[in-house]
Amino acid sequence: MIRASETLASPALDPLALFEHPAVLGQHGAHARQHAFGDEVWVRPAPVHAPPAAACVLRGDAVVELAAWPEPAALRPGDRLVVQVAATPADRTRFVAWLRAIAGEAPEGLSLAPTSPTPGGMHRLWCIAAARLLLPAAVRVEARHDLVGIRLAQLAVGFGADTLSGPIALDRSLPLAGVTRPDEATRAGLATLVRQVGLTPHAEDLRGTP
Repeated sequence: MIRASETLASPALDPLALFEHPAVLGQHGAHARQHAFGDEVWVRPAPVHAPPAAACVLRGDAVVELAAWPEPAALRPGDRLVVQVAATPADRTRFVAWLRAIAGEAPEGLSLAPTSPTPGGMHRLWCIAAARLLLPAAVRVEARHDLVGIRLAQLAVGFGADTLSGPIALDRSLPLAGVTRPDEATRAGLATLVRQVGLTPHAEDLRGTP
């Protein structure tokens, strides 16, 4: 484990340069997640809400729409940010600069869930990996299955996401048998997705802890 105040990437590691090298990017993102959190991945509920135009922040039960990516001074402890990053070189460059600014002033308990209004899985995976590489271990990086798609969210764990999150459906049982139905959006289903990539869902998550 590295200290919470440390960033995960070498100063020489440039996420922008790795966009065209997804295999290398994935290796670095996975290494950074492993270095910070070991094999454990959170399975964390998030409320249903529309994708933000630019960004939104989850504060308790409230979803607060933001006009732009927030400045570090506007963040509060425990904030869960969702930011939209367009699949353009200019927005990727701006995102990296914003991540570096956030890294130096991240409040306790901050988490970030990058997504994109632009179709394209590689760009979304790059956003997850860039966040994990540039943010300190005190900041969680979420893959929101409802915003990026459940299969891509599972892949994102392999690119550095340490939290698989989104609305969590109730486990249902088959009549008489009493066994859980296969539903990937349940807590058990999301935990299975984590195990399928060779990682371990955080034990408390399986007992329903948010």
